[in-house]
Amino acid sequence: MNAAKQRAPPKIVPNLQGTEQGFLDQVLALARATGWLAHHCRPALSRGGRWATPIQGDAGFPDLVLVKGGRVLFWELKMGENTLEVAQEAWRDALYVADAGYQTLTLADWDYIERTLQEG
Repeated sequence: MNAAKQRAPPKIVPNLQGTEQGFLDQVLALARATGWLAHHCRPALSRGGRWATPIQGDAGFPDLVLVKGGRVLFWELKMGENTLEVAQEAWRDALYVADAGYQTLTLADWDYIERTLQEG
């Protein structure tokens, strides 16, 4: 396709008063609009009324795995005063050592998120 005819990705303005789920939804929308493959495990409500993310493996895995053009990103998204839990720190540390593209991001990082996803 001719570069002049390519459509620019949609401008997604982050909701600064939103929730972590809303933040995640915005990042996913931008990732999809810019051609990234994305994976996120959604929590589910158990019969006992407790929210949990059913996984087989170690707890604390990052919120998002994004892949495009030979690049893999592991992103943990946080809102407000939320900080990493111990299990999330273990994944962060292991992925840092593996030089695997791990980052913890907040809404304050929106310009970086947008630039990273748009540039691929």
